[in-house]
Amino acid sequence: EHREEAEIAKFEAAHAKKSKEIQGNIDTAAELLDGLKSDVANNNTEVNTKRATKTQKTEKTDTDEQNIEKMKVTQSEKESMISQLEAAGTENREQIAELEEAATQLAAELDEVLQTIEDSRAKIDKYTSERAGMKSAVPGNVKKTTK
Repeated sequence: EHREEAEIAKFEAAHAKKSKEIQGNIDTAAELLDGLKSDVANNNTEVNTKRATKTQKTEKTDTDEQNIEKMKVTQSEKESMISQLEAAGTENREQIAELEEAATQLAAELDEVLQTIEDSRAKIDKYTSERAGMKSAVPGNVKKTTK
């Protein structure tokens, strides 16, 4: 019985020693696991920071490229508007030239009309004078003019 107790005590001691080893290994593994968790968290933070930086750079690049594209479109629109204005200016100059030509032609026609009116008045005056002279030459048709 004493022997059994001694074996039991020996077994319990071995068991306690083995338990302590296992607990030590568990504690060590837990510490390593905590260290690994910390490393993973740090790596994730670093990766996320790099991703965010890359995204910002990409967004900034996209924004810059979009701005450049907008500027190109705006410049193209301005050049198109300038071309349209130049074309309109050319068209306006042509219309002005046509209007000036028409005005010159109308002035010439007006001069002709005025000349015709003047000629007609002269003929009327001449005719009236001649008629007045005829009437005064005919006896009994003399009018007394009082001034």
